[in-house]
Amino acid sequence: MITMLKNKVLKNVLLLLVLMPLQLFAQRGYSPGYWSVGILASSSSFLSDLGGKNARGTNDLSDLDLSRTSYALGASMIYNSGAIGVEVGGFYSKLAADDRLTTANRGQRLLNVQTDVVETFVKLQLNLPQYIPVIGNMYFNAGVGLVYFEPKTELNGVMYKLRPLGTEGQNYLPGASQYGKITPVIPFGFGKKFTFSNGSSLALDISLRKSFTDYLDDVSTNYADPAQIAENGGPVAADLADRSIRGYNPGDQRGDSKDMDSYFLIGFKYSIPIGTYRNPNTSCAFGTSWFGNKGSVPKFGKRGRTRRRVFR
Repeated sequence: MITMLKNKVLKNVLLLLVLMPLQLFAQRGYSPGYWSVGILASSSSFLSDLGGKNARGTNDLSDLDLSRTSYALGASMIYNSGAIGVEVGGFYSKLAADDRLTTANRGQRLLNVQTDVVETFVKLQLNLPQYIPVIGNMYFNAGVGLVYFEPKTELNGVMYKLRPLGTEGQNYLPGASQYGKITPVIPFGFGKKFTFSNGSSLALDISLRKSFTDYLDDVSTNYADPAQIAENGGPVAADLADRSIRGYNPGDQRGDSKDMDSYFLIGFKYSIPIGTYRNPNTSCAFGTSWFGNKGSVPKFGKRGRTRRRVFR
């Protein structure tokens, strides 16, 4: 009986701990229930089997090739409701990695890759109110996504798609097959928003993508027989399977299949509210948002000042 009572009290306390912050968030610093459009411009970095630091690869942030940092461009729709938001969006990026940038043993492979990535995702977001010192207007998010990817590399000035070449013997080994073009990912991250008087915001956004494939870079398991690769995929396939000077034997380790490939983004996200929106922390002349419910936009006077009654 006492145990049951303790459990009930504990559940009630946990419920209060969850509901009280949400109630505070709703009362201070939020105008719940509006949509916004987000535009992402970001850097992208690859955590894969290729390149990395001058030591044993670890597939963590210390294993980055900053010189191979690329870009990501995307857009999203965000529903903001108090402390909780939902974001649905997508982006394009080009990931890159190169063994020549490390002096570790794996650098002798001389493999490199450029991978086109198109991702779509949905994320749940927790927003902190702006009145909290230092961490105010920060957010944390996590979700699920799908990624279409296409690894490529260059040989003698020609760019080749690596998947159909079967560089690890996928075209001839019994039971082997080409890896898929789509993989699930788990996106998660955090950021900090800076809100402007017109209701728009600019956020410093940092997020990691954990994939469920080790072939974003076309490298995962062992070297295959180059003669068999050439016979089933052509001479170019054999050349790209082993680009080392020393030459590896069939069965030698080519990648590390224990760690799935990852990538992460650091950049800026600009968000514009749409529909009905009222910023309780500003005397914005618009009163609602950049775009009214009927598609109207803020009007400006001759001296550039906004008229106070815009949406009727």
